[in-house]
Formats: sequence, C-alpha cells, structure tokens
Amino acid sequence: MTDALAGKPAEPGPMDLIEIYYAPSDVFARRAEGGEFALPLIVLPFALLVLFYATRNAMQPVFDAEWARMMPVMMAKMPNLPPERLQAMKEMGPKWGGVGLFLFAGLLGPFITGIVVWLVSRAVGLATGFAQAMMIATFSFYPLIIEQIVNAAQALVLPDGSITSRYSVSVGLARFLDPSSSPLTMATVGHIDLFTIWTAVLVAIGLKVVARATVAQAAPAAAVVWLLGMVPGLLAALRAG
Repeated sequence: MTDALAGKPAEPGPMDLIEIYYAPSDVFARRAEGGEFALPLIVLPFALLVLFYATRNAMQPVFDAEWARMMPVMMAKMPNLPPERLQAMKEMGPKWGGVGLFLFAGLLGPFITGIVVWLVSRAVGLATGFAQAMMIATFSFYPLIIEQIVNAAQALVLPDGSITSRYSVSVGLARFLDPSSSPLTMATVGHIDLFTIWTAVLVAIGLKVVARATVAQAAPAAAVVWLLGMVPGLLAALRAG
C-alpha cells in the first residue's frame, strides 16, 4: 500500500501554474487521468489582462510604432477618414487591447486549440479525450504570460527609434525583417518565434505524457497544431492587403 501511494502522482493544484514552466511533464502527469483544465483556464485570461494594463506604459512605443506602420494601409483603404476618427482608432489599442487578450488569447484561443489538439491527436491514432486536449491546449498558452513580460522589458530598454513594429520586441526571425515588408511576410515569419515554438513543445510533451505517445507521434501532431496557429495571423494579413 505504501509503495503504491509513493508511486502515485500528486493531485493537481495551483502550483501547476508555476511548474508548467520548468516541470511540464509532472504537471501533465498529475492531470492526465481527469484532464482538469478549469483552474488554468480561469487564471490565464486574467493574468494576461492584468499584465497588459500593468505594462501598457512600457509598451507605448510598440503601440505607436505599430500604428505608424499600419497607417498607410488604413489611409489607402479609407482616405476620407476624419482626423478625430483616426485619433480615436489610435487610442483603441492601448485602451482595449487587454480585453482582446482576455477574450481571444485567454479564452477563445485555448478552446479552439483544444479542439485542434483533440482532432489532430485522434488523426494520428492517439487516445486523447476532449478534456485532456483542452488541458494540454490551455497550459500550452502559458508562455504568453512570459512573452508579455519579456516584450515590456525590451520596450523599456531598447533605444529610441529601434522599435519599428510589434515584431521589434519579438524573440524570433521577424525581428530582423524590414518593417515595410508585406503583412503576409511579417505574419508568416513572425510565427517562427521562441514563444510559439515553446507552445508547440508543450503540446508535444502533453501528448507524450497524457496519451502515452511516442516522440514520432507527438512531434508531428504538435507541428500541425503550430502550423494551424499561423492561420489567424495570415487571415488578418490578407485582410490588411
């Protein structure tokens, strides 16, 4: 009896929200059977919301650079916009961006990704339940919290004029692109980033632990999820022209 209890994983708990950054296999093992995702899904959007407004002043140069980059595109599509309307649109990002993060990155993103993880895992022959897929997907979004902190820290220390778009504070290849590159190029290269790759790695680890997958099964499934994660950015880029 004692040996059996000693080998049993600890129960899921709040520490999982921290351990996911340095011991993800342990977190997934604790939640493998039941696929509990309620706590991480509740905490994630609020953490993103609080961090957005806590770092809003630090990120102002990024907001300004992104506005300046997109202004010519907007003016080409809507040349008769009055100045007061333009100013109102400029203020919307810093004012309401946190709400967008809360809804889309914190809630809708994990939900859609959970469906994708579930479908892809089934397609490669893994017995992953929907709750388990949702749990894996939710935890895979936790690198976004670190990304917000890293981006704000960079925005504070980078020299004036070096921030030319939101990609200037990314930890990926798009950082080195000319800001005048096409939106489609920026969105594609922008997805090759430390934090999006971290997300895919967490998906792979989750599938390996929860579904008892081999690396040969988990890695391609996670790669498909990563590639599909590029779709929203590509659609937005196509709309921007």
